[in-house]
Amino acid sequence: MTVVAAFKTSGIPLLVGDLLVTANANGGEKSFVPTAPGAAAALPNEIQARVAGTRKKVHVFGGQLAVAWSGSFLAASSILRALKTFAETTSVDQETLSRFLNTQTDWKDDQVSIVLTGWVSKPEPLCFRWNSAWPQEVFFDDRFFDGSGDRIFEGLIDEAVTSATGPGISNDVERAIYAALAKIGKLVSHEVFTGETLRARFGYCYELAYFDGAEFRYIDEVTYLSWMVRITDSDPRYQAQVAPAIVKYKNFGEFSAVQTVRLDMGPEVHTFFEVVTPAYSAMPDIDPSKIGPLPTNSNLFCNVLQLNAPAFNGVVPLVNHSSDRSFMSFEIRNGKHCFEINMKVVEEMLGQSIRP
Repeated sequence: MTVVAAFKTSGIPLLVGDLLVTANANGGEKSFVPTAPGAAAALPNEIQARVAGTRKKVHVFGGQLAVAWSGSFLAASSILRALKTFAETTSVDQETLSRFLNTQTDWKDDQVSIVLTGWVSKPEPLCFRWNSAWPQEVFFDDRFFDGSGDRIFEGLIDEAVTSATGPGISNDVERAIYAALAKIGKLVSHEVFTGETLRARFGYCYELAYFDGAEFRYIDEVTYLSWMVRITDSDPRYQAQVAPAIVKYKNFGEFSAVQTVRLDMGPEVHTFFEVVTPAYSAMPDIDPSKIGPLPTNSNLFCNVLQLNAPAFNGVVPLVNHSSDRSFMSFEIRNGKHCFEINMKVVEEMLGQSIRP
């Protein structure tokens, strides 16, 4: 299963999708994902499911169309392959997209049906939803959420979250990106600490596409750090410890990559690197060893604080550009991953939201 979401933030069209693929399983089957290995291993016995791999759920075609899928992988591979060819040879708008989808009539059965959710940019950005079980109709609305995690993500979007960002946001596009990453970061952190998203059969990492005013684009890269943080009224006032999993997403256009650095598997750092291919192709010619491992550093960092303070106990996402070292910095020293978080600055940024 999955989670996909098409919505607007600060007036900017956004599309989010996870990268996890699950399958039904019997107790005792193997299941692994590096973000939450313990939770993944328990899935076959707990919910009779297992981690079956990864695939891109979000696809951007020609800059005019951003589409994500949920449901049958077999149907997704066929329809998205055809949709990619269509977008490469046709000017995609509301009318031509609807006509194309109306022709996809081979996937009506519930066992193989899919739902496509996304945005088409012409004549203006329009949010759409199409179910292959009813191919004759395409629905348009302000936003759509689909997949096994749809209600979780919709609730997260509507939630008033205590958060903060570093300086330098200059326009609504950047503001929307940072806000969306704050929501995604909460899910990544929740998975690292509890594995709960895996039990709802979605997660691992997420892709974000946005409309820049002219075309749809992917977020290039982001690193997710989770922290356990305590603020007290006595010395030491601040205590902060980074979680044992550092997750990085990197987009390469048609494919993406996810890297998880585990700091809790013995004296050595263990790095798990994976190429994530589109639904319509496994791209067998790609050699992962020539792409990864990736630098842990990214242009964007999403720091998610599991914060315990005298007047606040909750999750606080903080998104910053790597050029902003005011509240968080990262570097590798002598082969070791070193992180620093300036809790005095963080407390000042959050202000009254965490104070009595």
